[in-house]
Amino acid sequence: MSHFMLSLFITFTSFFAFVSANWGVATWYTPNGGLGACGAPSANTDWVIALPANRYYEGNGHCWQHVKIEYNGEVTEAVVVDLCPGCANDNIDVTPAVFEHYASKDKGVINVNWWFI
Repeated sequence: MSHFMLSLFITFTSFFAFVSANWGVATWYTPNGGLGACGAPSANTDWVIALPANRYYEGNGHCWQHVKIEYNGEVTEAVVVDLCPGCANDNIDVTPAVFEHYASKDKGVINVNWWFI
């Protein structure tokens, strides 16, 4: 594949990922090894998230689906394992491991973009 075609592919892929991004806030929660809504235990050190009800229940659900999360230009990946009943539309709850990758837990809330992959 030529350099031009590869650049074009990356540009279009990035564009479509950006277009489908959800803009919201991320807060952190501590699953402490408990069962999430998807039926499996999660640790505070796992790279997992909980979705708001409007997103969790859409379609056939999103259990085990991977998401990309962007904060201040840095993108990481996590897995949907839980429901966040207190989260407003497009806001997510993340484990301390995910949150502390971006900011101190003392911050409490960060503005993020996230999308399904």
